[in-house]
Amino acid sequence: MDRDSTSVGRLIMGYKANSLLAGVALLAFIFLRRQHQRDTAAREHGCQPPVKHQVREVFTGFDFQVAINTNVTCLFHWHRKYGKTFETRQMFGLPSIGTIAPKNLCVVHMAVNDFGIKPFRLPGME
Repeated sequence: MDRDSTSVGRLIMGYKANSLLAGVALLAFIFLRRQHQRDTAAREHGCQPPVKHQVREVFTGFDFQVAINTNVTCLFHWHRKYGKTFETRQMFGLPSIGTIAPKNLCVVHMAVNDFGIKPFRLPGME
C-alpha cells in the first residue's frame, strides 16, 4: 500500500513539473511572437529603433513608472536628452515608449488598427 501511494505521488509531481514547463514555454512563445510582430510592423513602416533609456530598477522599471507619474519635468529632460522618442525595457513587463511625435503614435497604433480605447473612443476617432 505504501509503494502505491509513493508511485502515485511521483506521478502527480511529474505532471506538475511538465505542466509548469509547458506553461513557461507557452509564455516564452507568446512573448517572442509579440516581439516579432512589433519588429515586423516597425520595419514595414520604416521606423528606426528608438534610443534606449536605461532604468535603474531593471526587473520591473518601478523607478521609471514612479518618475513619470510624480515628476512631469523628468519627461521633458529625457526628451531633451534622447530626442523625440525613447524606449525603456525591463525584464518583466512590456517596453515603454515615450514620444512627443504625434506621427509616431498614429503609425504604431494604425498598424494594429486599434487607435483609441475600444469600444468607447474608436467610433469617434474614425
